[in-house]
Amino acid sequence: MRARARLALHGWQALVVAVLAVQLSSGLRVPRINHPDELWSLGAIQPSYGQLITFVLGQDNHPPLYYLLIKAWSAIAGNSIASVRLLSCLFGLLTLLVFALYLRRRRPLAFIAPLLLLATNPLFSYYSATVRPYALVVLLAAVALLSSLELRSGSSGPIEPSGFEPEPHSRLWLQAIFYGSCLLLGLTHYYGLLYALILLAVEILARRINASRLPAILVASLLCVWPLLQFFFGSLDKQIEANSWVNVVPFISTSNNALMGLFPSVLLSKQPLYLFSFLLTISLFSVALAPQLREAVRQWGWLRCFLHDDLAYLLGGLALIFAASVVADLRTPFSTPYYFLVGLPATALLFGACVGYGRTRFGAAFTMVFISAVALSQVLLAHARLMLA
Repeated sequence: MRARARLALHGWQALVVAVLAVQLSSGLRVPRINHPDELWSLGAIQPSYGQLITFVLGQDNHPPLYYLLIKAWSAIAGNSIASVRLLSCLFGLLTLLVFALYLRRRRPLAFIAPLLLLATNPLFSYYSATVRPYALVVLLAAVALLSSLELRSGSSGPIEPSGFEPEPHSRLWLQAIFYGSCLLLGLTHYYGLLYALILLAVEILARRINASRLPAILVASLLCVWPLLQFFFGSLDKQIEANSWVNVVPFISTSNNALMGLFPSVLLSKQPLYLFSFLLTISLFSVALAPQLREAVRQWGWLRCFLHDDLAYLLGGLALIFAASVVADLRTPFSTPYYFLVGLPATALLFGACVGYGRTRFGAAFTMVFISAVALSQVLLAHARLMLA
């Protein structure tokens, strides 16, 4: 009973989740043409499971988990695009639920802000109604990140655990969830692999989740198996070939792609919505994050801050994903906005931290205007994105 009570949402929280779920699932109600990638994905799952693995190993540029899942789903719900899109929507809705359960003990604004950023994100809304792996990537990244934060008890900064210290048996379950979601994330997408390795590397150095480094080392080793198989027996270079359409100006375009995936803004744009949102982004980080980061770095130092402070933990993971993308783009145009969706859960938590700081400094009215401006920008951009599909 106690465990069930811990996982219960209040009535107003359930209502918020329901309203945002309607927004997130809007892509299912908008008439859209079938995207060529969706048709390709459905064609790829027609052979047997063994043939599918062989095909993905030699021909595709992503790990195989998503294809295996939609093949199993299509055997139950049918293999039409509409039925498989439902699975992506389920992944999106589960992401909202996981976040809501993690945030259930927060104040109303701290509860609503991260969920609002998630549910109105233009690309997350689009891929929650599209036969592609990105809704699953966001779900698994959220589970891995939130379980790691729950286990990193006693950390400093504004990203607090959800309100209780896990009991020993609960802690074992959370550890299994963390390691399992990291493994599944790395088997879904190569940016998921990158983020999972970042989380595991932090755990290997800091040992905040488990006193032993062995589980993190074991999972990280398992995550390297599929890329090695593709390198030796498959066609890992097809990832670059498949992205030959990408036109990237090093660093500038990489920054634009990251912001378009994570927050409704770009560095260079003539669209007023993007310009307005970029100004919001500047104020968000300069006003809210900088003072707390300076204090954390002063106390801990850069490396220890990254390992022990939750705010630096979230920002550091995003920074490493961005840095890896910059390096890749300098060599070959590679990054796209939807690759950065793996960092959306961390961005949502950072947004919630900034909202909490803004409420303390500027009051609830200003914070509500700020949240509403971000949500409105994202809803308009999400609608425009669905209309283009």
